[in-house]
Amino acid sequence: MTAETNDDTPDRTPDDMVPATFDNTGERDIVDLKTEPVSGHDAIYPLDTSPPEALVIHCGDSRFQTAFRRFIAGELGITKYTPIIIGGGIHALGMQVFLPKNFKILWEQIKFHVKTDRPKQIIIINHEDCAWYDKMKGYHFNLSNITKGKLDLKKASTTILKDFGGVRVRTFWAGIDNGNVYFEEVT
Repeated sequence: MTAETNDDTPDRTPDDMVPATFDNTGERDIVDLKTEPVSGHDAIYPLDTSPPEALVIHCGDSRFQTAFRRFIAGELGITKYTPIIIGGGIHALGMQVFLPKNFKILWEQIKFHVKTDRPKQIIIINHEDCAWYDKMKGYHFNLSNITKGKLDLKKASTTILKDFGGVRVRTFWAGIDNGNVYFEEVT
């Protein structure tokens, strides 16, 4: 979709086009967002003031970001959410005693967004092959990182529900299979 042009307007170049949305397959729709300058700005973008459907918490590992977005939009049907993206995802809620400062920071973020945005649900995703869990050598050293990650999902769900009982909490594990990412709900 492009803006209407007249004979005075030069043709658009790929630099004028930006990824704007993902369809239900996760493919990007390219939308022409260049408009007439406003207050001296070359481009403007819409401010969406509608409330988010969910608060989504997951790791910042760049290998998983496309899969996360596609899963959230395509499989969960969530088109607008507030993201909390942090190395290790929800690890801090599982490691309250091991890393109390991390817990405090993440918990303050969750409380803020639940009270401000009032999401109907909280989606929590941990993933296989997480470098953050590898870094935490003293944290349940006798358990595999997959077991730690899934236990942390359960602990996070319990912690959140204790303070925010009216919010639906769903937890998911993102695994790797032959170079692809799959998701399974953890209950």
